[in-house]
Amino acid sequence: MLELRDLGLTAGAFSLSGISLDVRPGEYFVLLGPTGSGKTLLLEVICGLLQPRTGQVRWQGRDLMCLPPEARPLAVLFQDLALFDHLTVGENIAFGPRVRGLGRAARDARARAMAARLGIETLLGRRVEGLSGGERQRVALARALAVEPALLLVDEPLSALDGVTRDHLREELKRLHAESRGAGPDPEALTVVHVTHDREEALYLADRISVLLGGRLFPPVPPADLFRRPVDPAVARFLGLRNVFAVDEASPGTVRLGPLTLPCEGADASTRSVWIRP
Repeated sequence: MLELRDLGLTAGAFSLSGISLDVRPGEYFVLLGPTGSGKTLLLEVICGLLQPRTGQVRWQGRDLMCLPPEARPLAVLFQDLALFDHLTVGENIAFGPRVRGLGRAARDARARAMAARLGIETLLGRRVEGLSGGERQRVALARALAVEPALLLVDEPLSALDGVTRDHLREELKRLHAESRGAGPDPEALTVVHVTHDREEALYLADRISVLLGGRLFPPVPPADLFRRPVDPAVARFLGLRNVFAVDEASPGTVRLGPLTLPCEGADASTRSVWIRP
């Protein structure tokens, strides 16, 4: 399990505080929020590129705060991909295993295996500067997976792609994660934390979603619950939902909006707003 405990962080004039979160082993977890909400900063804290003011990051009960990025059991798929243009596709994929001490034969074999999984084995000898956007994305994903990480951090890698390529890569991510855990949840399967501002992407990929909005991290919920029963009016509006009304009075099973008293499943005396489907 990935645990974030009471994280506080600052980057220039931007800051977050009191961020706590549990990501279950083997799940595909999506952190959803608008641009500038701090999603990427949280990934940078998890992978060790940014030191928080306060709090802890733990993986499987182990404190990661004292470990440098290269010693953490994770890989990152960056938004800008960060491929090495002077290397071939095969050399890019094999870079992580080489840094971690694998011999040449073993790392070349792993690069070939990763390339085959992502359908880019014919590109192994090519330099990356001439590749298409979708091909570069697959190379970056293969490079991240080649170190066989326990945890994969994904930083909006699909945002700059055209619609068709984005859909294909989205399917690849879902397929690769499903293959890692077989028929059901597996504590040994790959755990993914994916940050995005794309609501459709989150709905398609996530086992659970947590929304980061206005400096607040809302509790994670399954995608269907998030879109059918948003927990806050601000979240509902961010998700593109309309017809969100303040409640004048509520009681079990009913709400009053001005002169109207309406049946509302799940309402109780604490209900402060209601969403009415179009």
